Amino acid sequence: MSGPFAAQRILAAARRFAATNPIALRLTRRYRIWQALRTDYSAYVRNVDPSAIAPASAIDFRCNRCGEANHATLRELSREAPSCAACGSNARFRAMARLVIRELLGHDIALPETPECRDIVGLGLSDANAYSVPLAAKFTYENTWYHMAPQLDIANVPPERFGRYDFVIASDRRSMNSSFTVDLDPL
Repeated sequence: MSGPFAAQRILAAARRFAATNPIALRLTRRYRIWQALRTDYSAYVRNVDPSAIAPASAIDFRCNRCGEANHATLRELSREAPSCAACGSNARFRAMARLVIRELLGHDIALPETPECRDIVGLGLSDANAYSVPLAAKFTYENTWYHMAPQLDIANVPPERFGRYDFVIASDRRSMNSSFTVDLDPL
């Protein structure tokens, strides 16, 4: 096999094989996680003790939701106020995304750099678009609702859903009434 597209044909064949072989799927997932864990994200996502910072002090941070650099005061970083200039996410949305990524991969990684791992399956219970859409782009993730499709009543879960999920998020009790939404193109 020669020519300008020979390497692409080999990669396409390898991807087709990996997509149908469960062992190859697991190895691919582990390689992507290993590759992501080799990168030092400490400059992008870090812990800051709010008690050590004056409320009017400026804080530079990188949004772990969209990956953009930001600058805000501690007062501006309240739970519900949008504080990312690029995506409009607030501290709570970024915290939810960080918790999920950290628990799944064992390391802080911004969502844009998170490896795509379709064999990790998640379920959302009326989650906000600010983190449900990017999580769906990286994992096999379904956001369900009590009042509309896809519908799920958590008090009466159908047996076919038992044991299917690696993670479940139940954070937004009023996300259907939220004035904050993010329209995103698929990643």
